[in-house]
Amino acid sequence: MRKTKLVSLLSMMLSIVLIVTLFAGCVKQDKTSDSNKSQDTTESVSSTDKASEDDEISFPLKEKVTYTGFAPMRGEYSIDETFAFQIAAENNINFEITSALESSYKETRDILLAGGEYPDFFINSDVDGELYGAQEGILIPLDDLIRTYAPNLTKMMDERDAWDFLTCTDGHIYTLPAFWDQTPRDGVLWLNEKWLNNLGLKEPTSLEELYQVLKAFKEKDANGNGDPNDEIPFLSMKYNDALPQTLYILLNYFDYRYMAEFKLIVEGDKVRFFPLTDECREALGYFTKLYQEGLVNQDCFTLERDVAKAKARAGDVVGSFIGGSLT
Repeated sequence: MRKTKLVSLLSMMLSIVLIVTLFAGCVKQDKTSDSNKSQDTTESVSSTDKASEDDEISFPLKEKVTYTGFAPMRGEYSIDETFAFQIAAENNINFEITSALESSYKETRDILLAGGEYPDFFINSDVDGELYGAQEGILIPLDDLIRTYAPNLTKMMDERDAWDFLTCTDGHIYTLPAFWDQTPRDGVLWLNEKWLNNLGLKEPTSLEELYQVLKAFKEKDANGNGDPNDEIPFLSMKYNDALPQTLYILLNYFDYRYMAEFKLIVEGDKVRFFPLTDECREALGYFTKLYQEGLVNQDCFTLERDVAKAKARAGDVVGSFIGGSLT
């Protein structure tokens, strides 16, 4: 079943589109008192709309423009090294990106927001629109700009009734969404086909069959090197709230549409708080069985991604994992 997940975050691609088409509107706002915060925001957006209506933009721009941004690094690469930013540079749009390692970007982001000197935009930085938009007035409202300058995004949000999901208590939207189909994404379970063939096993089609495969991986020298104790049947790493990634992703195999960021499951038109459900106990029971029998690595609660990748590169020792890549 195809599942579409909507996450309230700043999408890199959509941010660039809005920045390119609305560079008059992507301006920093100074902190103001509560009495004039709403008025200042309204005036800023109104003047932006008028300027954008009067000016026609063609690319490449005649004069070079520069914007500042903040984004966490992905691995060893800064986000401004990606293809989209190269295209922007070819069109006379320059970005000065402040980057931070994924392990420390939240701390760096919070220091920026507390210091009063803000970049023009944040990308993939989990900025709280309610706090920094509706309450603090640091972020500018995007709802009218989305409807005016992002017809494809507007259509997607209309089709998914997504406006309320992103709207803060003051009636405005301060962050851009990202849409993706969960089925072919990071939540895919990967199995070592070589190990399956070595042991004459078929690809599992149920959670019980997966358990039996992992058990065989552990007990039958699946990699065939003569050492029955060096296999990691299921490699898992720390994910959200220090819980193992495997526990979160396996919920999809229980056929629960689970949103880890909010600990919710969606069933039709009903939303429930997952930790209080019988389904949660069922999923925890399955994971506990894997953990207690040594079918998942015992450091899964603390294992960082970089260390997990190093384990995978050490040899043919990983039987399965959940994610995009371990290389």
